Amino acid sequence: MDRFVINGGSRIEGEIKVDGAKNSVLPILAATIINAGESIVHNVPDLKDVETLTGVLKSIGCKCFYENNTIMVKSDNIMDINIPEKPVREMRSSIILLGAMIARTGQAKISYPGGYDNIVSNIFNSFVLSYHINKCPNIFYFNASPLQFLGNCKVFRS
Repeated sequence: MDRFVINGGSRIEGEIKVDGAKNSVLPILAATIINAGESIVHNVPDLKDVETLTGVLKSIGCKCFYENNTIMVKSDNIMDINIPEKPVREMRSSIILLGAMIARTGQAKISYPGGYDNIVSNIFNSFVLSYHINKCPNIFYFNASPLQFLGNCKVFRS
């Protein structure tokens, strides 16, 4: 691990810029689906996974704008519940979209992610809501029917 060794009795002053982290920004971008409006995320690292995830968001109907390490996502017009296969296979973390899609639309279709056996069984066991899963060849279809509406929140049960 790198470290700074400082000798002397002088006070240290100044500022440093902390870069955004991929493992933090990807779940935040997935959560923009739930908002059904405009979300602005600052300090976004310029990484392939971020580009891939914003591509997925665009494919389901979101509008994404990236400038100066800031992403604006407009998720008011989600038109598609199909999460594209190619990015799911390339980027296992794209499975994080599943919870947000079910929370927003009550359903989602997603192909088996890379490392399917290790990931999906853990995800199925961690859902708090009741859902119905159709396991088709290479695709999962999740469906949770609306139970009740609480303000802007939807509660689903199969």
